[in-house]
Amino acid sequence: MATTRLHPCSHGAKLCIGTGVVLILSCLIASELGYRVNSSPSLPRGIWRVVAQNGRVQRGQIISIFPTDNAMFKMARSRSYLSWGLCSGGYSSLLKPVAAVEGDRVAISDQGIAVDGVFIPKSRALTRDTMGRTLKPMENGFYTVKPGTIWLISSHDHSFDSRYFGALPSANILGLAKPVLLEDHTK
Repeated sequence: MATTRLHPCSHGAKLCIGTGVVLILSCLIASELGYRVNSSPSLPRGIWRVVAQNGRVQRGQIISIFPTDNAMFKMARSRSYLSWGLCSGGYSSLLKPVAAVEGDRVAISDQGIAVDGVFIPKSRALTRDTMGRTLKPMENGFYTVKPGTIWLISSHDHSFDSRYFGALPSANILGLAKPVLLEDHTK
């Protein structure tokens, strides 16, 4: 009677492939339900859920928004500030706090950014990233937020946000981001 010998890696390979398929399907389902993992230090790391935005966006809300496909965002993706994703242009959406809305006055200086006279901590733009590559921040000056746009600024030194790309169209907002399970920073 002939016996068939399986290659010793066959079971492990099948298990690995099966686990990969389950993981990918789980991620796709979670994404369709609005769940998003944030691994960037510009917001608390963990799981967030994007929900419908009802009414006008307000300062201080954390939103999910898709980038505009322009040279600044192409550079950001090539340097891995942003991931590849399903948004227009092949970008992943951003999770960012809203710093300024229509009519607000944004002041940019070498010390950082103020909105309507209120300084945002750790908002000074950098001229080099953590790898020493040149960054081109917005020019110092005063900007009034135009109708249909918003400014996004995180209180994190190395956040890639409006201090570099300026205002984004409000129409790009995917929804409000609500924390679900965040990293515990007290340990």
